[in-house]
Amino acid sequence: MKVQRVALGDIDIIEGRNFREGEIVTADLEESMNALGLLHPIQLVPASEGRYILNAGERRLRAARKLGWASIDAVVMVGIDAVDVELAAIDENIIRRDLQGASLDRALKRRKELYLNKYPQTAAHVAGGVARTNGEEADRQKSFAEDTAEKTGKSSRTIERSVRRAERLSPATMKAYEAGKITQTQADILAGRPWEEQDVLIEKVTGKSVDETRRIVAGEFPSDDAPDASPMKMLENLYMHGQKIVAILEQLTRMERLDPEFVESVLNLQISLNEEFANFSDAIETREGGAGALPSDPPF
Repeated sequence: MKVQRVALGDIDIIEGRNFREGEIVTADLEESMNALGLLHPIQLVPASEGRYILNAGERRLRAARKLGWASIDAVVMVGIDAVDVELAAIDENIIRRDLQGASLDRALKRRKELYLNKYPQTAAHVAGGVARTNGEEADRQKSFAEDTAEKTGKSSRTIERSVRRAERLSPATMKAYEAGKITQTQADILAGRPWEEQDVLIEKVTGKSVDETRRIVAGEFPSDDAPDASPMKMLENLYMHGQKIVAILEQLTRMERLDPEFVESVLNLQISLNEEFANFSDAIETREGGAGALPSDPPF
């Protein structure tokens, strides 16, 4: 694909492709482009009658219009599959604009939909599994998480958790998350519950800590209303719950036809448990000077 000069008046914008909520601010970009010019060409897709549709670079295009430019450098995506065109636009948005929070979640969810549509065989395996041809590693098609991590520089864990939020949060919960009423960790906790439960819980956890949110979602009292519990009793409860988890996992490993989405949720829970146990271990080791610290290998 070569760079060519395209008149600004010949370019149309399809709303909603940038995944960003709220007003698109271009003041900083206008200043940079006025001083240095356009450092990265925008991406366009040919349309009818000599017109083009913007694929990536909306802020650059809007900044050029405000600066009064007549034309702009662009890469015109000719002869490329429509899915690849949209994938390129999403990757451009993620990398160039460093999407965060709900905007990143929505972009990655759409990327997963497109990728699985193009490579449906990669959906056959769960938790990072990939399709293989004749059992050869060299012939395998990358999983969605692998491909996305390679293209965007995001970690596979960040990608998987981001998509999970976008797929599992109810519209009301996503709106609260976008507005900053709940944190990303709170959103992760709520994502494990059905939509109707989330819509009830969202009001209860707004303004609460992560610890309080976990207890509310688990059906317990918020910390300020909870009855006193001794550390030993809390440790005993934690141990008993852990033993139940181990027993259930042992049963599940012998079962077939497990729902892939619920398996993925369990594996995401494993990530959270590993992080929390690591934090707990560090805190104990710091306080006790190493005595009583948990083993280095994660328990789950």
